[in-house]
Amino acid sequence: MMVVLILWISALTATAFGSTLQADPSSIVYEGQARFTILSTRLIRLEWSPTKEFLDGKTWLVQSRQIQPTPPVYNVTRNDTHLRIDTNYVTLEYLRNSATTFSQHNIRVTVKVNPSKGETVVWNAIPNEEFDGNLLGTLRTLDGNRDSKLELDCRNQPRNDLHCTYGVISRRGYALVDDTHQPQLDDDPQWPWIVNKQYSPPDPSLCQAVPVNERRTCGTFNNTNQHDCELRGCCFQSPSSCFYSSQAQQDLYLFGHGRAYPQALYEFTRLAGSIPLPPRYIFGVFFSRYWAYAEYEERQIITEYIQHDVPLDVLVTDMDWHITFYKLASNDTKDQAGQTIGWSGYTFDEHLFPSHQKFLQWCKQLGLKNTLNLHPASGIQPWEEKYKEMAEAMGIDPSTKHYVPFNVTDKKFTSAWANIVLHALQQAGIDLWWLDWQQGEEGWMNDIPYTNPTFW
Repeated sequence: MMVVLILWISALTATAFGSTLQADPSSIVYEGQARFTILSTRLIRLEWSPTKEFLDGKTWLVQSRQIQPTPPVYNVTRNDTHLRIDTNYVTLEYLRNSATTFSQHNIRVTVKVNPSKGETVVWNAIPNEEFDGNLLGTLRTLDGNRDSKLELDCRNQPRNDLHCTYGVISRRGYALVDDTHQPQLDDDPQWPWIVNKQYSPPDPSLCQAVPVNERRTCGTFNNTNQHDCELRGCCFQSPSSCFYSSQAQQDLYLFGHGRAYPQALYEFTRLAGSIPLPPRYIFGVFFSRYWAYAEYEERQIITEYIQHDVPLDVLVTDMDWHITFYKLASNDTKDQAGQTIGWSGYTFDEHLFPSHQKFLQWCKQLGLKNTLNLHPASGIQPWEEKYKEMAEAMGIDPSTKHYVPFNVTDKKFTSAWANIVLHALQQAGIDLWWLDWQQGEEGWMNDIPYTNPTFW
């Protein structure tokens, strides 16, 4: 089962963002339909737009484009054919007046991997070459992975539901992060929210103009369907090839840090936002088992930990804390959301927990933290304790018994879900949430490219 721990829903509003979103104007270089931003002497933003319109707002990834106190030192030269930008570590060369998006024919970036030895490496938009030597990123979950070797190289990972990503450090000497058409955030200072923005598929002639061996991957590598590919504004070729057209918008971040891995990670946090330090108890001892424990059984388990002088910091209660309808589920009965009935839930099963408030407070007196399992995909079903309040908050007549659909990209729904449902359980004594696998991968995202419920 997937383990994603959410430390209070209010943490969504408290993300540490960079202090200055816009790059310093003195660090920006324009050339034709391209824009280059020298964020540091090792980190360069590369943009191309057929309309010369560029993105300055927040994205899912980027929270600040001033990552150091003073603008980096660099030098710009131009001749009849090329623009050249030099820093102490990176040299960028671009074909002036180029009429097509970045490709091996118009851009070249040379990175000093080991300046003292003169070792360099070149990126020039050859498809997928930037992934060779990458020290890899992460996956959405380990759920369903039965392979003896977990594949983290996204080119070889067959499952598209894992949302495989690469990292920002590489043995090759550089890493490329593609932020093109990734989800954007609005400018709400209290709670920046995802913008429902979609893109039109390119003219087929612009796709045909890109030779097969020059097609740069748009988004994930495997099993991309035509609908998702075209939502990104990219070209699709059956069965699952998704690539950029000759006039594709581009928004790339080149981390040219050579072997300076700590510096690359530091600059990434300046770009993407500071990472909050988890509370100390998160690094402690958890008790968790997928079992329908009753309250008295959990009291007995905790007492045995104390009696045997074994440390315990967090008590995890799996999904049986709420109403489950196992008999109906065993007959493959579905709820209104089309999910297995009883898999989602927000109402304590009183047969197992006759007084959950007292139990949770007893745990607190012992210094324990409590977390509950959540499978949110079913939304709020009519049997839930908070159904009436949620239905009214979302404009649904409670007498219809129509469920409240789960849509975490809907700010109205998420605010109501947090304030009416989750906060009530937190006030009863829940300290954090275990966000499990079933989060509604399909349908809820309003077709916003690249979104998925776990990361959002």
